[in-house]
Amino acid sequence: MSFHYLPQPRIHELMMALTEAQLVRSSVLDSLLEGLSPAFASSLPDGGQANARLLTTLHRLNTVERLTDGSVPFSVWLQNAASLAVAHPKAAAVLQRALADVSARAAGAAPAPGFRDALPGKEERVVHQDDTLPFAFLRGGVEAGRAVARVMVTRHEGGQPALDAAGEPRRYRGTGWLLTRSLLITNHHVIHARLPEEPPASIGDLELQARSVVAEFDYDERDAVPLAARVARLEAFSPHTGPLDVAILRLEAPVDRRPLRVSRAPFVLPADPGHYPAVNIIQHPEGAPKRVACRNNLVTRVQGTDLWYFTDTMYGSSGSPVCDDRWQVVALHKRWGHVDNVMYQGKTTAWANVGTLMSAVLEDLGKSGRQEDRALLDEILRDNQGG
Repeated sequence: MSFHYLPQPRIHELMMALTEAQLVRSSVLDSLLEGLSPAFASSLPDGGQANARLLTTLHRLNTVERLTDGSVPFSVWLQNAASLAVAHPKAAAVLQRALADVSARAAGAAPAPGFRDALPGKEERVVHQDDTLPFAFLRGGVEAGRAVARVMVTRHEGGQPALDAAGEPRRYRGTGWLLTRSLLITNHHVIHARLPEEPPASIGDLELQARSVVAEFDYDERDAVPLAARVARLEAFSPHTGPLDVAILRLEAPVDRRPLRVSRAPFVLPADPGHYPAVNIIQHPEGAPKRVACRNNLVTRVQGTDLWYFTDTMYGSSGSPVCDDRWQVVALHKRWGHVDNVMYQGKTTAWANVGTLMSAVLEDLGKSGRQEDRALLDEILRDNQGG
């Protein structure tokens, strides 16, 4: 009896899910091969009608237990498909369930008797799962970083700039990024410029602090001369005392660079916790030159409007974009939080970092009831080409 991971009805279920997610196109089917061994990928069909190509590919993947390098092609392919189907929850659920079943059956299994692959490099092994990324990931990160800025806020009290002991304006630092070429987004608590134990800023002082913001782009090294962009006004905010902690600022002039793409879809975790996605954060920790956190950076949970992850941040990182591996923003980093009974890197941890889901930010603008917020949302959706 020949080996197969899933029974025939599940293969047809996958066909329907991929059709619903609008992934049955030749260009998309090509992208689903990302991460597969080139030699194995070349053995799969690459022409003809997309539906027929998909069905043949699924049958082939379903019957290959694993390659001699230890990888499971069906798992890699399903991971790619699940990543592209996040905007279609029903289809994504079907793909995640199939991925969980294939991964569970593949875990710890020896190569099928008699199965051999003519691949070179049999000395190499994938440990647990393939964590390599396309080389374009690096180029995408560089491009994404151009939209991220250090944010400098001058604190105001009673309508006047607050001064420190040396008589200099008191400035607070954070991180922000381009939502469109004319809109900068950061945390409300960054422009609020108050410590938690202090009385809240008045709305007048908050608006003055927003107009005091200088966004410094390209501050990538200590001796860099950043491109400074000033803020004209505070367009919208959701207070830091609530669940979102968001501020959207209108720049005095558009910045001539591509804004970050924003995910509009809810963040869906895979069914298999062993395949939780990674998120990468471009930031200005402690007001220092730009840094990127892209190691030890797995998501741990989705809770309401919040995304929890192990990606490192520091003071000054508030307002940073939390990006998936396509450099699409899935959340706005805002703080750390306590967690219970969570294991990370073989140790129990008491905290993780937290960001507001961008899908929740967009939803909040849409349902606020303010005509100005609706117009702002329309502008964001028109000018931002996210997924």
